Amino acid sequence: MATTIRYDDEVLAERVRLLYANGPAIIAGNLVASGLLAFILWSDSRAGGLLTWIGMVVLVNAARSVLLFNYQRQPRRISDTVRWGARFAVGSLSSSSLWGVAGVVFFSTEPASFVAFVMLFGGVVLASLAAHASYFPAYVAHVTPVVLPFALRCLAESGGLYVGTAVASLLFLLLNIAFARNTQASVVEALRLRFENLGLVGELRRQKNIAEEANVAKSKFLAAAGHDLRQPVYALALLIDALAADVSSERGRRVIASLRSANHGLAALLDALLDFSKIDAGAITPDIRPVPLAPLLAGIEREFTAQAEAKGLQLRVRVRDAWVLSDPALLERILRNLVANAIKYTRKGGVLIVCRRGHPLRLQVWDSGVGIPESKLQEVFREFCQLDNPERDRNKGLGLGLAIVDGLVRLLGHPLNLRSRPGHGSCFSLALPITAPVAAAAAEPVVGGLDPLFGARILVVDDDATIRNALVELFERWCCDARVVESAAAARELLANDTWLPEAILVDYRLRDGCTGLDALSALHGLVAPGVPAAIITGDTAADRLLEAQASGLPLLHKPITGARLRAMLSELLKK
Repeated sequence: MATTIRYDDEVLAERVRLLYANGPAIIAGNLVASGLLAFILWSDSRAGGLLTWIGMVVLVNAARSVLLFNYQRQPRRISDTVRWGARFAVGSLSSSSLWGVAGVVFFSTEPASFVAFVMLFGGVVLASLAAHASYFPAYVAHVTPVVLPFALRCLAESGGLYVGTAVASLLFLLLNIAFARNTQASVVEALRLRFENLGLVGELRRQKNIAEEANVAKSKFLAAAGHDLRQPVYALALLIDALAADVSSERGRRVIASLRSANHGLAALLDALLDFSKIDAGAITPDIRPVPLAPLLAGIEREFTAQAEAKGLQLRVRVRDAWVLSDPALLERILRNLVANAIKYTRKGGVLIVCRRGHPLRLQVWDSGVGIPESKLQEVFREFCQLDNPERDRNKGLGLGLAIVDGLVRLLGHPLNLRSRPGHGSCFSLALPITAPVAAAAAEPVVGGLDPLFGARILVVDDDATIRNALVELFERWCCDARVVESAAAARELLANDTWLPEAILVDYRLRDGCTGLDALSALHGLVAPGVPAAIITGDTAADRLLEAQASGLPLLHKPITGARLRAMLSELLKK
């Protein structure tokens, strides 16, 4: 059962605060009305009494002014609220009692004076309603001493006019008291709703802070876990590549293939974490250019046909000769994730990739899978969301595929629409801007010759002993003249005491003692030839680290790295 917080103490404190906020206007109005009454009733015979009465009015309202000053100056404590309200009510009673005295002592049957009494007393009752609406006791204390003595004095006079005025005054008093009670109830309800809303806003802010703290903790965990896991996975990939050269038996090759498959699966999961972290960090800069869809979709078809057939599904791609403006690598990643997701959640039927011409062009991925309930259409784009994987089976991935898609389409500015019917399938529709075809550039001729890594002098700085050992094994297989050290200081010592100079440098981004790969490169300044190409290798997924590494402008490789990727990177560096 939901608990309703009534905020009675806070509401009462606010009512009293409003009362004191209206205090200066109440006092000023009282003094003006008193002076007007004295002016109307002034005569030589009444001058002394009126002056005395005015003096008492001034004294009482001066005391009330002191009360207002003390209230503003002293700290507001909830426990003192009732006391402050009572003090204001007593001040109202004292001031209005003087009006009651005037209604008896200065009563006059002279028509002009009588009408002045009625109008001024009625005005005081009506004007005080708004000023005292937040605190009913103060209103009653203010109006009752004004009206009641005057009504009784009217009853003492003979004549229907005075009796009628007395009855009308009493009815007027009762009606205004009733109206004041209702007005106070409205004020109380409005204040209670206000405090409840403030409470809800505070609770939402607290929950938001908790969520933000949890998100920061999650990001820190992913960054730490991503880096620490990438180190051994990277080393394992290098050792598998080094071991493969010494394995000749069929059984050994099957074991190597299984090792590669298991390591590839783990690397794929870590890559998903890295992609999500890079998007979250804003560390991806799109390379927007004209992209032909036909070869891109043909590649997707070749990649996923075998996977679809293994599940008994049909993968169809309707290729159109169209060009769009996008980042080719990121667009391919979006499509790969969408197709992989469609195959994963389709048990029978198939997956269709089709282009719908228009402005913009719509690239759609249809499936006849399980579908998504309407209430979950937005939820599937959240990280780690897997509607059919409550047991967190690792073979079903991490639930980052559509979260990465969502981040990439936002980054590229390609609107993505999702339609789905449970039990019938889903359609992801990606809107892409069309552009004119671009003539293909002539391919550069492949230069034959020796292996570029043969005898190449390569310096590697990495603080992980397992990775260093794996690299030594791999470089020996590639016949490289490599030096692998654990720190910038070790690299400086090596270069200072040897005539050996590197042709390419690889540095791990996060080294020991807070040192980075960029610090290591700076430390080698003057010991290596100017312009020696360098690349950064990192297993970090933390946003700030990714941004720092990217800002360096150096080639960036993300662990885990296969031997083939490392070899390709070194070949590119050695060409420079």
